[in-house]
Amino acid sequence: AVEGPGIRVILNDRIEYDPARHPIESIVHDKTVLHVIDILKANGAQALAFNSTRLTAVAQIGCIGPTILCYNNRQMPPYVIEAIGPMEEMANAIAGDSYLSHITTPEIGIRMSINMVENLALPSFSRTGDYRSLITLLEAK
Repeated sequence: AVEGPGIRVILNDRIEYDPARHPIESIVHDKTVLHVIDILKANGAQALAFNSTRLTAVAQIGCIGPTILCYNNRQMPPYVIEAIGPMEEMANAIAGDSYLSHITTPEIGIRMSINMVENLALPSFSRTGDYRSLITLLEAK
């Protein structure tokens, strides 16, 4: 685990999303989460977590239906992205991003909050189930 000052970004789908009335951008997609992660990395993030799952240099994040997969675990909104690093720099970069500003307009309706946290604690990286694929590979030899 790692601790330090950082920020917490919370992304949530539009309230009462209706696919017939609202644009597809009204729900949070993997590309939005990855965009936030990229901004945080570019602005000094030293450690990252997504919905309490510690991220590595190559985050495995993708969409599957209305949910987002992170290292093969389904995640549901709200999506919480935490980063340890320079709080103000990261928060200002998120707040000033044109794409995030666009999707949080009333017309699209993504809900986003940015909170600076003096002492943020992120978990260690852990992938349950990895041993199963290792056993399968060993048995195949």
